[in-house]
Amino acid sequence: MKRFQGLLNSFNNIMTAVSYAEAGEFDTAKDIVNKTGQDDTAPVKNVLTMRSAFHYYKVMIESNETAIGFITEMSSAKEQDPKCDADHLRNSYAKLCIAMRRSLQHFDILTKYKYHGLRSAYNRVDIEVRRAMNAGSSVDCSGQNASASSGGYDEALKYIAPLNLVDPIFDNFTPEGCRTMHDVIRFMHVKAVYELTRRSAKNLHSVPSKLSPAAR
Repeated sequence: MKRFQGLLNSFNNIMTAVSYAEAGEFDTAKDIVNKTGQDDTAPVKNVLTMRSAFHYYKVMIESNETAIGFITEMSSAKEQDPKCDADHLRNSYAKLCIAMRRSLQHFDILTKYKYHGLRSAYNRVDIEVRRAMNAGSSVDCSGQNASASSGGYDEALKYIAPLNLVDPIFDNFTPEGCRTMHDVIRFMHVKAVYELTRRSAKNLHSVPSKLSPAAR
């Protein structure tokens, strides 16, 4: 188990180094790569400059907007064509997951892995979505032409589209309170804005002149 945790931390450290490199923090990325493997029992300490913090925030917001676009598309497609098949649902959901995993990666770095339960919430919801898709699919004897029943599509959307985390002051505004993919996106957005605002207060002269409209 300890060895597995070490491998997992090594992977996380490498992904952190990639993100630093994307932000132009090449020395930090190189330092993380060099330290990875020396002590794999703990993640490399994450120290962000305001520049890199804003980069992670920007990429997270862009990925969230992409994810919301897929959620909207899936909901609209179902309304326009009640017979949407499994292929459409699975393809759209796969793209949604890619965007959300990228968003989670940058959110974790921005918040210094403060919200450990959020990935667990994402995984929990993902399991429910895939269970609903599989339960609502029918496959012929040749293994081809899988199609989702209306009930299967509707059941999957219940774990994707609804928004339950409405107000950050409510007690359910926690990673454990996330019951849909939309909830996970909402939680990331609010906490990321808070984190960037907190950092900006400490780095008043380093704040980029143009923030995403989502941060205003």
